[in-house]
Amino acid sequence: KTGFDWDRYIRNTLLTMYAACNAIGIARQVFDEMTARDVVSWSSMIAGYVTCNCPLDALMVFQDMKLVNEKPNNITLVSLLSACTRLLNIRLGESIHSYILVNHIALDVALGTALLEMYAKCGHIEKAFHIFNSMSEKNLKSLTVMISGLAD
Repeated sequence: KTGFDWDRYIRNTLLTMYAACNAIGIARQVFDEMTARDVVSWSSMIAGYVTCNCPLDALMVFQDMKLVNEKPNNITLVSLLSACTRLLNIRLGESIHSYILVNHIALDVALGTALLEMYAKCGHIEKAFHIFNSMSEKNLKSLTVMISGLAD
């Protein structure tokens, strides 16, 4: 790796660490000082805001990500769906689901569970059930989310 790649790798790692330690302000400072960002940088900042219970800030970072034409990956989409779930913003969650469908993004267990949780917590249990049935792989979390959604 070149020095440039190592710098970005180290900054992405710092960004993730600060966010995990609930030091979102320092994480944002690291992010803002980055001269070159990749999908990992953007996803880490979005996930950090969601982790620190700042879902609106996560969505604003995503808007900036779109402005620079950086495409989200599954990790980005999971974090965005988590932000929608925290905000109970079904409209935005459905638009992210549409993006997943239009771009033929495969539902791995994490992305499927995030979609499932968003629909269930927003009160759309039929859609949650459809997602659950379409998931080729399920885990304990996806099963728990589905059962909780049915119980509510």
